[in-house]
Amino acid sequence: MRRPAPARFPIVRLPPLRLVVVAVLALVVGLSVHRAVSSAAAAAAALGETRRVAVAQRFIAVGDEIQPADVSMVERPIAHVPDTAVVEDPTGRTVRVAVPAGEILITDRLAGEDRSGAAALVPAGWRAVAVPTIDAAAPVEPGDLVDVIASYDPSLTGTEPSQVIARDSVVVDVADDAVTVAVTPSRATAIAHALTNGVVTLALVG
Repeated sequence: MRRPAPARFPIVRLPPLRLVVVAVLALVVGLSVHRAVSSAAAAAAALGETRRVAVAQRFIAVGDEIQPADVSMVERPIAHVPDTAVVEDPTGRTVRVAVPAGEILITDRLAGEDRSGAAALVPAGWRAVAVPTIDAAAPVEPGDLVDVIASYDPSLTGTEPSQVIARDSVVVDVADDAVTVAVTPSRATAIAHALTNGVVTLALVG
């Protein structure tokens, strides 16, 4: 009797190891990208809508006029945007309060569009009063806060020799012969009286 022929099985050729490694790496990268995209989409959805606001690209000092390179209009999540954020290009506006780099600009830190120089640093409704440097020798700069102190001869006034007549006044200009401070109207009158009848000094508020 003839023996049956041995069974034949197809020969399976395994792919080279290099191809296996490349395929595995491609799968891993694809999964990582998918997860990153999904996470970003989830984060964006969690933050909700955005608003285009002005963001400082560098430190902007008090009294500086904003230049095109100083700010960028950037989309930020509404949840992180202040109610008074600047939403239009502020180029040309004067800064009343220093703005750190990366901070969203707010309207309270900018002067009115029609103001520049020292006048731009005077809050609306306030008055600017010049105090001669002979009476107000103090190492101050525009934007600093100072207390205005009046000193009188107690024998003539019957009051304390020195008293603060204007707290947290804003320095708006420093010249060789005077320091100009912004104060409320009533404080402006008190400073004028002190300049006429006593000695006025400025104390830097820390």
